[in-house]
Amino acid sequence: IFYFAGSLQEAGLDGLTMTAFFRAVVFGMNHALFTSVFGASLGYARMEAQGRRRWTAPVLGLLGAMFLHGMHNLFVSLSHAVCFLASVMSNWGGALVILVVMLLAAQREKGWIAAHLKAEVESGLLTAEEYDMIGSYRKRIAATWRARLRSSQSEARRLGKLAQLATELAFKVQQGDERTAQKLRQEIAALRGVRATAQREPVDAGENTHSRKS
Repeated sequence: IFYFAGSLQEAGLDGLTMTAFFRAVVFGMNHALFTSVFGASLGYARMEAQGRRRWTAPVLGLLGAMFLHGMHNLFVSLSHAVCFLASVMSNWGGALVILVVMLLAAQREKGWIAAHLKAEVESGLLTAEEYDMIGSYRKRIAATWRARLRSSQSEARRLGKLAQLATELAFKVQQGDERTAQKLRQEIAALRGVRATAQREPVDAGENTHSRKS
């Protein structure tokens, strides 16, 4: 806003138009890109059960974000067509890379949910219908909207809370954090009004590297 207001004051409507075009359109994804690099490193660290990578990943992510921001500022300040084009391509290319990472991460997390919550169905903590709903974002939204259309806001909130807790449970099992996983099972049991399941090993310990470490 300050950039736009300053441009309007200094160069009138033409200056405002140019500033808005470059800052909001051409380089509009810049700060989202820089922030997402750091955010991705925090997400990676959160899924690491232990080890140096849990602490070094955020530092590397922050340095990466700062480096990208600094390179952008350098290219733009050089006022050369090639440098300007390089800045545009790197920023939008980086945004595309982050989008691909997001899609791959979503697929990977969906696999964790499917694998680790299957045992919770077999134990009786979750029903097959709940398992099917939790494993699909589209079905989660559909289920909560059906509850709202029936004027049942409490049921919509319950379904949302159930999906949140079950998803976190799958992630904690993937990390090998059985203590937190058992607490989440108890919360899910209380929410559903069933008996909490006993502590057990992950579904596929051979594929769970964190469990092997622990």
